[in-house]
Amino acid sequence: MELRKTSARPHFYTNEDECDKNVQNFLSCIKMAADTSEANSAFAAIKVTALGKPEFLLQFAEVLTNVRKSFLKLCAKPDTVDASALDHTKLVITSNDLHGWLVTHGIDCSLVTAEQIYNEMDSDKNNHVDILDWVEYFRPDRDANDIIKRLKAKNGETFYFNLSPASKGLLQNMTARAHHLAKYASDLGVRIMVDAEQT
Repeated sequence: MELRKTSARPHFYTNEDECDKNVQNFLSCIKMAADTSEANSAFAAIKVTALGKPEFLLQFAEVLTNVRKSFLKLCAKPDTVDASALDHTKLVITSNDLHGWLVTHGIDCSLVTAEQIYNEMDSDKNNHVDILDWVEYFRPDRDANDIIKRLKAKNGETFYFNLSPASKGLLQNMTARAHHLAKYASDLGVRIMVDAEQT
């Protein structure tokens, strides 16, 4: 007997109006969960692919993965194990690390300039840059430093730190929908389970 593998039903994107309709459906589900469950036990599931264009979500996930990989590669020292095997929350880089990384990727800048970028990256101002600072700085929906935009890919790395105006609009719409659902659920005491396995 031949076994056939099937996946969960994908959500097909048609347009942004359809995503707004999906939000209304989710709101109804959240309200129903609140009305039919005991206190503090209600939860509802939402599909991320119903809130935005799936192709964009896959692209966005790939960008975030590449940003994370670039930080781990920067943290990997010749005399240590692979950085990906370490506790990511304890990995930090110095301004000298950043300067070397910039130069390696085609940016001819001084140590002073690298220090300025480093200080911009240090979002919580704790005098070191960790993976959270790095990901926040290279968030695709924000404009990074002009120097960073000139990075040249090396050894299979992918650099894509800025979204087109159209993609930024898709991200803003999707984020607004998610926030609306989260606030509504919170107000009703309903927990949300986010189905994002494909993105």
